[in-house]
Amino acid sequence: MGAKYFKEIKAKYPKTPIYYVNSDKDIVGAINSHVEVLPASIFWDENGNEIGRYEGYLLPNQIMDLLKKYRVLVTDNKKR
Repeated sequence: MGAKYFKEIKAKYPKTPIYYVNSDKDIVGAINSHVEVLPASIFWDENGNEIGRYEGYLLPNQIMDLLKKYRVLVTDNKKR
C-alpha cells in the first residue's frame, strides 16, 4: 500500500527523487541499503548519504512530512 502513496506523490511532484527497490527482485540492493524490516523508506541526500529511515507503513501525510523534514521534496524546481 505504501508504494501506491509514494507513486501518487511522485506523480504530483515529479522532480522529487523517489525510487523503488523491490527486495524480492533486488536482494543485493536491499542488503546494500541495510534493509532489515519491510516496508522501509530510506532517505538520502544528494551525495548518497543516508539522512533518514522509517520502517513500517506510511500514510500520504506522513510521507509528505518526512519528505519535507529531510528536505528532499522538490516543488517548482526548489527543494523544501
